Amino acid sequence: MMTAATKYGGLVLAPLIWAINTQLGQILPYVDCSRRTYWSLLTSAVAIALAVTSAVVPQASSTQEEARTALFIRHLSVLVGLVFAFALMLQGSHMALERMRTLGAFIFLLMTMRQAAAHGAEGHLFHSEWTIDPWIVTPLTIAALLYGRGSWRLWRRARTSRPVVGKRALCYWAGWLTLAGALVSPLHWLGEQLFTFHMIEHEIIMAISAPMIVIARPAGMFLWGLPDRLRRWMGRTMRRRSAQITWRWLSGGTNATLLHAVAIWAWHAPVLFDAAVSDVTLHRLQHLSFFATAVLFWWSIFWRSHHGVAAWHLFLTMLHTGALGALMALAPRVLYVEQTHAAATWWLTPLEDQQLAGMVMWIPAGTIYAGAALAMAALWIANAGRGVDHVQRIRPL
Repeated sequence: MMTAATKYGGLVLAPLIWAINTQLGQILPYVDCSRRTYWSLLTSAVAIALAVTSAVVPQASSTQEEARTALFIRHLSVLVGLVFAFALMLQGSHMALERMRTLGAFIFLLMTMRQAAAHGAEGHLFHSEWTIDPWIVTPLTIAALLYGRGSWRLWRRARTSRPVVGKRALCYWAGWLTLAGALVSPLHWLGEQLFTFHMIEHEIIMAISAPMIVIARPAGMFLWGLPDRLRRWMGRTMRRRSAQITWRWLSGGTNATLLHAVAIWAWHAPVLFDAAVSDVTLHRLQHLSFFATAVLFWWSIFWRSHHGVAAWHLFLTMLHTGALGALMALAPRVLYVEQTHAAATWWLTPLEDQQLAGMVMWIPAGTIYAGAALAMAALWIANAGRGVDHVQRIRPL
């Protein structure tokens, strides 16, 4: 019995963990309210980690020599375990939302921003909304011009593959517009005032803009957007063995996941984060490292990794970013002093602003990673059911 439970943990242990956590969820909130503790959130975090582990870790012992039925059950176990882990994450999110009453203040903030400006709470609130930083606007403009010119040239040449060019262009411009909106629109200026909006900006860059641009695979369009002589030189440079080895190492699944994790955790160290808020050069470097490592991470997910491996890396990223968000949301004191210094202007305490920022990283961003992981796990199981043994990646547009 114990061997079967360990072998098929997703089918046995994950539902059991979910059932236990559900029962604890009926009791622990009362303990938290009476003693001002956070046991309900901590037990949910532990339950999520255990459910993911019970589903994925036993698969390391699987072999291709097993019967197809046994392999299918193993893969089904992974999918079921990840679904229960996702359910646990939603459970924990609900508890966190109930615990964090400051979300009401956040909604109030969104509804009263213009009224605040009209009554002089921040006289220049809507007079300097857009951030026109040459170090940001220039690369965005060059990327837009190169992609636009390259896609137009390919569109004219490609008669039968125009739908592919159109789909890639749709993904690219969705990613480019969200990236430009995060870095140039009033969201960026608000992020300098409130930690909550700063976190929203970062999550748009890493969890929305980067994957959309990666799905579009824009390198070819960029090359076609260059002058002919420069395009041929760039093509020769990209085909060099050293360039290919470097790219394969950077975009490998484990390396890309670790690089992205290091960038996230390093820049969210309070000392570095506050320094980036007060120093524009560090702030640019922070956004560049977030975006660059996110591109490497999502490239490894979509174009380099087996579906099962991609699901594992996505769940690991969901867990460590969720843990970082939980640390910020549950911290008993303000960790980011410089970033939260203007919170009082917006009717929030610095601690409430920090808690809301942690919740943004914990719940919305975690949901994106969890949804992508479930999609990859479903593709993995679908391919296994068809008896596909070779490495599978997502189908190019």
